[in-house]
Amino acid sequence: MFTLHAAADDDVLVYVLERDSAVDLSLEPSTSIAFAGDALAVRADLRDGDAPLLATFRGEGIAPGGARTPLTLARAAGSQAIGELRLPRTDDAPGALYSVQVDAAGTTRSGLAVRRSVLHAIAVGLPTARFTGDATPVRTTDGGVQVHLGVEVGAASRYGVSAVLYGDHSGVMRPIAAAQAAGWFDAGAGELRLDFDRAALIRGAGTTLELRDLRLVDQGRVQVLHRQARALAW
Repeated sequence: MFTLHAAADDDVLVYVLERDSAVDLSLEPSTSIAFAGDALAVRADLRDGDAPLLATFRGEGIAPGGARTPLTLARAAGSQAIGELRLPRTDDAPGALYSVQVDAAGTTRSGLAVRRSVLHAIAVGLPTARFTGDATPVRTTDGGVQVHLGVEVGAASRYGVSAVLYGDHSGVMRPIAAAQAAGWFDAGAGELRLDFDRAALIRGAGTTLELRDLRLVDQGRVQVLHRQARALAW
């Protein structure tokens, strides 16, 4: 038993760590890459081990500058709740971390009232460039391959691309090489090229190649614009 004193002009929220508790609140946003003005879908779930718990949820979005936007969560299947948050257009620096906080209150299987809070950070940027969808693998004279990726640039900056090349090893796709490239682009159409040498293709051993974990980064503004788990196979 202890008494806590706080000197404040407003309500004070106290977080208590419950060691070894099986009650867990999870928060899953629809994307980890978001742009100002986007609608961000959010899913929350309160569980006691494997058992879903009926709970009430409330949430809010917190801008880097401290501004808060209410998040309304509606009950979905089982113990889950879903909501949508419109990311505001602000003067915060691109790539600044925007936070989504959700609080839940429920009752465990043993009748114990519990509360949980979770905070998830999301980098919110500006859509300064995008892939056009034009992606062409070209065999080089030295036996390697060069992947041409079209980009459409809205704001001048230095842009970078990276990806991992997978090859077919006896029917199993495994990583065989990684590549990255970057360059300065003015507004308009452009192209980035990823080079994989002959040695990498020999390690692939099979005939099927696939580009995975493809990323486009605005290096001048330090923000990820695109990330794709599986991008191109040939």
